[in-house]
Amino acid sequence: MENSLPQTFNNSLITCVVNKKPGCQIELEVTASRDLISSSQSQAIKYFAKGVSIPGFRKGKVPEAMILQRFAKECREKHQEIVMQKALQESLALTKIQPFNPENVSFKAKSFTEDSASFLFFFEVAPTIPQVDPSTFQLQEVKRPVVDAEKIQETIRQTLFFYAKWDKVESRPIVENDFVLLDMDVIEVDPPSSLFSNTRFEVVDRSMAKWLKDLILGKTPGDVVEGISVPDETADPLEKETLKPQKVRVTIKSIEKPTLPEMTPELFKNLGVESEEDFKNKVEKLLQEQADQHVKEKQREQVREFLLEKYPFDLPPTLLGNELRFRVSQLNQSTEFLDYWRTLKPEEQLKLREVIQSQSEKAVKLFHLSEKLLRDNKLSPSPYSLPKSADTALEALINPNPMQNYHQSPDVKRAEVLSKLILEQAEDYIIAQATGNVVG
Repeated sequence: MENSLPQTFNNSLITCVVNKKPGCQIELEVTASRDLISSSQSQAIKYFAKGVSIPGFRKGKVPEAMILQRFAKECREKHQEIVMQKALQESLALTKIQPFNPENVSFKAKSFTEDSASFLFFFEVAPTIPQVDPSTFQLQEVKRPVVDAEKIQETIRQTLFFYAKWDKVESRPIVENDFVLLDMDVIEVDPPSSLFSNTRFEVVDRSMAKWLKDLILGKTPGDVVEGISVPDETADPLEKETLKPQKVRVTIKSIEKPTLPEMTPELFKNLGVESEEDFKNKVEKLLQEQADQHVKEKQREQVREFLLEKYPFDLPPTLLGNELRFRVSQLNQSTEFLDYWRTLKPEEQLKLREVIQSQSEKAVKLFHLSEKLLRDNKLSPSPYSLPKSADTALEALINPNPMQNYHQSPDVKRAEVLSKLILEQAEDYIIAQATGNVVG
């Protein structure tokens, strides 16, 4: 909400000037009428009269003049409080503005006499969500991942590693295509912080960062080497932004050789397939689904960029703060994140905080835009849209889904899942409107 010209409202009891400020902030400058002030004074006196006992008078029957004489300061303070409360109530009713959080209204008394009273009220209001026009969205063509015989065979191989027998290799230098067990510690902090331990890597480009592969090739088990960790050129922008180069120590624990299992009925049963041919067919089916999901996700990314760029709006700090605190609390439950956080320099921690805040703001805006879009088009997330659990071990290995255990999730996870469904259904609705207008 940007600054706008003040608006004036009035009736027989008040005059209210509304100032709308950025960040969904409202300032009300309210002047109370003489009638409002006068009628409120009697209420203030009666408030004290109910509990005052003075010799010669029954409790609650003390004359108002005597109450004013003995409790002048207290009556004035109560009088001002009552006038202020009435002025706020009248203002909200007259302007039809509602605080985002009624318990979070601050105030300042500008003046208060028996003849005039003026107050300032400050509070947040709910965001004004723009109406989205899906017809203005231009969908860019997304290249679908290739699912060919080579991809299918490699996926089968990777799946069989989960059932492989691992043997240590006699001490020799590491070469391409080896499997190695590594420990890694960040050593530019004191004491050094562990990033991972006893983690298996395949020494190939598709499975290992280039800097790490270059560092360990030619080394032997037991060697301890130091280097600088850097994101790969193919890393996404957020990873490049947050994962700054760090000095690390890598301990090479062992070289291992896998013995892959034979294609037996027992293996097929464990995977949830009937035969080797069925194994291959189901892997292909899952990879095709994975490729479709890749395209869908890239299209949804386009929609998110479209919504954030074309439909900006202000958020109340409270709403943004709630999301930010939730994200930070979730991160603080991760030992891995806390270990990483401790390795960062103060300026890097500040930069990461800014990234988290930016992500929080985008998430809240996307949720509200999506929710309004569904509401405007009389749509709602269908419970049938919830991802079902994997039926077989093969499905769980190839296409793991973080939302699969929806029905077993705690309330927080349930809310996260439903929020994601709202966003995805809105995105898919916009994509559907643009299917005949794809830009190559």
